[in-house]
Amino acid sequence: MNNFSPLSDPRKILPLFPQPQLTLVMEAIAAGNSPGTIWVDDDDCPRSAFIWDRAHCYYCGGYGFNEVFNDSIRDELRRIVPEALHSHLGLFKVYYTSDTWKEEVFTLFEQWEPELRERTFFTLGSDEVTRKDFSMTDYSLHKIGNKLLKSSLKNSEYVIEEIESCWHSLSQFLTRGFGFCLSHTDEIIAWCTAEYVSGTRCGIGTETLRPYQNKGCATVLASTFVNYCLSKGICPHWDSWTTNFPSMRVAEKVGFRKIMEYSVAFGSFSE
Repeated sequence: MNNFSPLSDPRKILPLFPQPQLTLVMEAIAAGNSPGTIWVDDDDCPRSAFIWDRAHCYYCGGYGFNEVFNDSIRDELRRIVPEALHSHLGLFKVYYTSDTWKEEVFTLFEQWEPELRERTFFTLGSDEVTRKDFSMTDYSLHKIGNKLLKSSLKNSEYVIEEIESCWHSLSQFLTRGFGFCLSHTDEIIAWCTAEYVSGTRCGIGTETLRPYQNKGCATVLASTFVNYCLSKGICPHWDSWTTNFPSMRVAEKVGFRKIMEYSVAFGSFSE
């Protein structure tokens, strides 16, 4: 048994992350859709797991009071942090599955002084979704595809950046994922993409450029996205900072209901 090693079969981590918001992510990693480097204490029968999604998120699950394993996480962070900073991934969120892990997380990341922040997790309330028909003058609604992203519309790089932060590659998203965007004149001004896709579940990622916020763009896109999900037999989920009131209002307006609130450790790496 190796006390800290990469996991050969990512499906083995699923029992270690039973909370609904974490199960959504882990199932997407296990399905091969979302990036995730996984370390466990035992490849055959893991009790403790540490995961980096190769972007801003870290996950600690299973048995938290595992001294040898947690010391190995500390050693691994000495390698990860310079790599993250080199890739301009200084901000971090650490998700954990228990109070024991919460204590360990704040010890492991102590030098970067993380703080607790609250998030809210939603699921679709029913099959009856408030449909927001597209009737925005001078705006165009698009399904995201290769042709759109290679068009002359400005800001496609922001959409690609969003996609690549949650998928192994843009081509994989175009094959297994889906999303929609709005354009105005010659630029993309808002988008809504599938994140954490596995089987009949997915998460939602939304973004609206600041000059176009509070104009109903997010609601139109979210409604379009959710109705597309329902047509494909997919149950979408919404995850937001609890202080992001506009995001939560859009979720509830479209038909989502709150399942739970939870805490994450949030901070920024420094040299």
